[in-house]
Amino acid sequence: MDRVKQLIYNYGYQSVGCLIYMTENSSYYKPDTAALCSKNLNQVNHVVTIVGWDDNYSKANFAKGSKVNGNGAWIVKNSWGAGFGKNGYFYISYEDTSIQDIVAVTATINPTYRNNYFYDGSLALVTTSMEPGDSVACIYKTKAGGFAEALREIVLMTNGTESNTFIVEVYLGLTSLRDPTSGTRAYLSKAYTQRFSGVTTLNLGKTLEIPGNTYYSIILTNAGSKSIRFGLDYSIQYSFMRCVAQTSPGQGFMFSYNRWNDLGQEGLGGNLCSPRIKAHTQTLDYRPTISIDKTSATVTAGNKLQLNLSYSPASYGELGFTWVSSNTDAATVNGSGLVTAVNPGKTVISSWSKKDPSKKVECTLTVVPSAPLNLKGSCSGYKIRLSWSRSPGCDGYAVYAVNEDSTATLIGYRSGGANTAFIDPDNAASARSLKPGAVYRYAVRAYKDISGTRYLSSYSTVISVKLVLDKIRTTVRTSNTVRNGLTWNTVAGAQGYSIYRRIEGGAWVKIATATKQSVNRYTDKRVKAFQKYQYMVRGIRNTDSGVYEGPYKVSGAVVTSAPKQQVSLVRKSNGVQIKWKKQKQGNGYRIYRKTGNGKYKVLATVSDPNRMSFTDKSAIKGVTYTYQVQTIVKEFYGICYSKSNAVRIRY
Repeated sequence: MDRVKQLIYNYGYQSVGCLIYMTENSSYYKPDTAALCSKNLNQVNHVVTIVGWDDNYSKANFAKGSKVNGNGAWIVKNSWGAGFGKNGYFYISYEDTSIQDIVAVTATINPTYRNNYFYDGSLALVTTSMEPGDSVACIYKTKAGGFAEALREIVLMTNGTESNTFIVEVYLGLTSLRDPTSGTRAYLSKAYTQRFSGVTTLNLGKTLEIPGNTYYSIILTNAGSKSIRFGLDYSIQYSFMRCVAQTSPGQGFMFSYNRWNDLGQEGLGGNLCSPRIKAHTQTLDYRPTISIDKTSATVTAGNKLQLNLSYSPASYGELGFTWVSSNTDAATVNGSGLVTAVNPGKTVISSWSKKDPSKKVECTLTVVPSAPLNLKGSCSGYKIRLSWSRSPGCDGYAVYAVNEDSTATLIGYRSGGANTAFIDPDNAASARSLKPGAVYRYAVRAYKDISGTRYLSSYSTVISVKLVLDKIRTTVRTSNTVRNGLTWNTVAGAQGYSIYRRIEGGAWVKIATATKQSVNRYTDKRVKAFQKYQYMVRGIRNTDSGVYEGPYKVSGAVVTSAPKQQVSLVRKSNGVQIKWKKQKQGNGYRIYRKTGNGKYKVLATVSDPNRMSFTDKSAIKGVTYTYQVQTIVKEFYGICYSKSNAVRIRY
């Protein structure tokens, strides 16, 4: 009784329909008071509308045969016209046992949420048992011509059980029609209790915007009721009619035993079916839009790139966005669109609103190797040699000549990431005919070959290298014949050598030219004794603009040896006196003696350059001796001795 009164009054319904057993038999119905009480009956034959109640309606108003024991009656409107009862109304005792299938219904002719999504079109009264934790769900696709829709109401249906407690979830942007949770959860309710069994419209308490042409799901979960008999659209044959369910896979689901069961594919009880869940939406006046600030980009491995989205309306992004890289070996992307380039290659960065996977924006990203660092150049062996640091992950390097206008021309490749050196030789037979003395500019790029495509890094820094012949180091030695002998290192690319001499501190004078690359020595005969000379040798190469001379290193300053020393001998009582010519620029004298036909031996060394004689007191009378005196000259590389005449004497 209280629940019927709640339907009529507490919940604002205007009327409540019910089934009863209706008869004008005098034992149940009393015409003068328009009062009915069908007792001990469990059958029905009529439908009426309960419009109110009177708790004080006297039991005396009912026929004695109905055996009413207490006051109180429902005020009921009949369908037999104003001639029946009291202007078409009558009373039914609270004790009437035939009343059943009490239904309260409201309707509106202009609903705010007028789009009605549903699959359950039959009148079947079949239900399925939902145990605690079990769920039912339906997946729908918005169909308002591409316009967004606002979801606010859902409809559910139970039978028999009352005070059913549900948790309601809504997922947007589904990516799989086999899983109602494959999108992003946009709504999770608190526990909701269905006060009365039957069909109930539930206001979600908030509006969920759903983009056009996208899939969404509604999930109802038993949140604690012992068991819920949830309504199904089901094909079934009754005695008076046949119900046919129009179901397909990917529409209705039930979750039990830790899996989603597609009721349109697997069915229940041998029949395909669908849960009686409806969605009420309102068509909005816009189509969501989304764009990305870069549709293509090139990033160096190891660097980052921020991609940004523009979208409308603002609610389109309220659930966030999904970001995906098609090739995570090349680049990764986080949930904010920040791309990290990992390895050279290509990838597509895609993004979409979690509400709407159908509108996808993309950026084609090319990840190139990092540019080689520490490019250095040098010239040796008449070849320009380049070297650089290794670029991680690359397959090799491209080497470029860079003109003054910064135009880069490819001149060669180095395959293999570890091959970080290149030689640019002079080659008159090719376009790379290098000129001595000219300055050449270079840059290097790393490359990676993937699926037949070569990805190049940016250019390294540009360096300049001057092409020169190698520096020649000259060695000079004076001889005891007042000649200076020169030797030097030959250098690649030289067509000959220029030989220069100067008196120390004076001007350079070219004294000779060697016309062969293999020549590496020269004797300077046009020198003066005791004169200090320096020499240099420069490699030469003929060019269009004249003769190019390469770099050099000056030799040490050599003092030309003393002239041939003239010796005379005098017999003295105490020995043989040896005399010679004074050499002021010498550093001393060395005296040799040979006895008979023997070998020369050093007899004495005189360190005073002003001394001009020495007495051999060890000479023995009657013995023949030969003497020589050499002038000592101290050079930067050691000591040089002059030549001397040999004088023979018998003492």
